This record gives sequence, structure tokens and C-alpha cells, in this order.
Amino acid sequence: MRSVLSNGSKPYNGHVNSLASMWLDQLSGTVRDSFADCDDLEKRLRNTLDEARANWPGVSLSDEDALVFLAERIDSSQPAEVALAKIHSDDLFLCCACLAGDETAATLFRKELQPTIRGALARYGDPAFSDDVAQQLYARMLVSQDGKPSHLVKYRGTGRLASWFRIAALREANNSLRRHKKEVVSEIDKLLDRVIEVSDPELATLKSRYRAQFKSSFQEAFTRLTPRQRNVLRHQYIEGLNLDRIALLYDVARSTVAYWRSGAREKLFKETRAIFRQQIGVSNDEFASIMRLIESQLEVSMSRILRLPDATKKDELA
Repeated sequence: MRSVLSNGSKPYNGHVNSLASMWLDQLSGTVRDSFADCDDLEKRLRNTLDEARANWPGVSLSDEDALVFLAERIDSSQPAEVALAKIHSDDLFLCCACLAGDETAATLFRKELQPTIRGALARYGDPAFSDDVAQQLYARMLVSQDGKPSHLVKYRGTGRLASWFRIAALREANNSLRRHKKEVVSEIDKLLDRVIEVSDPELATLKSRYRAQFKSSFQEAFTRLTPRQRNVLRHQYIEGLNLDRIALLYDVARSTVAYWRSGAREKLFKETRAIFRQQIGVSNDEFASIMRLIESQLEVSMSRILRLPDATKKDELA
């Protein structure tokens, strides 16, 4: 977030540290002139921040950062009093704190919006699907991904945060349902392409023979995980989140996330082995050889594998 009082504007009433000065420094043109004419601007801004802090106890956010965030979203087409009254400053205050990395704000964000997302997704009649969508949406809102800012920066404060979030939840659910089979080169394919260079001709033969079976076994095993297990693996291997960030998304201890992740990986590998062995029907020795071929690089394969569609219906699997 850019620093305030950085553009060389003249301080309001000579008070460099006043809220009014910090606010006006973020504005320009007619909207700045409109606010500069407000005799009680300092009081209005102080009341705005005090009310926001009263709504979100324990949230840590400086006056400067809060005012910058609000000023960037003010409606410049409205008179000062109207523009300030129309913006939902308490919701924006919470969002700004979340984007700044305040853990209390992120926890309050989740708790505040849980009823909204449950109500919005109740129509789908599938709690597991709803949980899956909810965690994906929380991650999209609170975490920057692939170099892009988190989705929460798009909230402008013109409507209540709950209403805006409800629309986002429905859009996320519909996008999930519309996922279709895509032609992608999975990490399993890359893995098996790498190991073809091994000097052991027997392993090369196994690679060629069982590529399709192992890929389908892994995908089937992934669908047998719980929504939380799938999301924890996604957060780590796709989004690159560490245990602390995942713990923040779920509002749990770091050790809890470590336990979930361990259980998810163990179940994924166990189910993959069981399904794979059932499909190919080989002896114990041959099965052991196949698994040695694959498991050495299974960890590095996770990120691409978990990008495959995780639809609620098995007929959507790649």
C-alpha cells in the first residue's frame, strides 16, 4: 500500500498529521475541493474510523492505511457528504486489514461471512461441494495467486460486503460446475516421460505399459479425499502457501494443518496404490518395481496433478 502524504500537497489547515490532511492528500480535482470545503471533515473521518474499529475489535490498521484505502474507492461524482455517507467504510476497513495481513481481520472476515456463503450455496444440496467452494473462495479473497492481487481488492464498498461476497460465492460455484474436461499434459505424463531415460529396460517397459493406469488411479484416489484434504493439498502445491498461511485461512493452529496435510498425502498415496494394483493385477515383485519407478518423483508431481478438475461428479474427471 502506498504511503500517504507523498504527493507534495499542501497540508490541510497546516496540520500535517491531521486525518483531514491525510485524506485530502489522496484526492485530486473537484472531489478534493469538495471535501476541502467540509468544515467538520476531521470529525467525520475520526467518527468513520472509530465506528469501524468498534465493529471489528482487535483489528490492527493504521489511520493512514485505512484512509488511503477508503479514498481510492470514494465516488468522485458525488458531493463530499454524500460520497462519504454512501461508502461502507466499516466493511472496507475490514478488507483493508485483511489485505494488510492482519490475522484477526482474516478470522473475523471468515466468521462474518460464513452464514452468507452457507445460505448462498444451500441450493446445491451438497455440503461437501459447498465446503470445497467456500475454501477456494476464501483463498481467492485472502491470498495473492500467480502474481495477481487477491480478489478482495475489487470490493469497492458501494454495497454491503455480505451481498458482494454472496455474488462471488455463486459465481465460484457456477464456475466449478462448468469445469469440463481439458486437454492438458499432466505431471504424471511428465514424470513417466522423465523416467523413460533410465538404463533399466525393464523399468522403461513398465513405464510404457502402465502410464494410463497409474494416471487414472491417481485421479480416482484424489476424488476419494475429503474437500478439506483436497483443498489443503491445493493450497500447498498449487498456491504455494506455507502452513502458517493455510492455518490462517482455516482459523486453526499450524500443527493442525500439518496433521491434515500428512493425513491427506497418506490417504492419497494409499488409495493410489490400491486402485493401481487392482487395475493392473500383477505380482508383488512386479508391483514393487512399478512403485519404485514412480514414487521417487511423486512429490514433485503434486502441483500439476492437483490442477486437474476436481469436480463433484466423477464423469467430469480428466
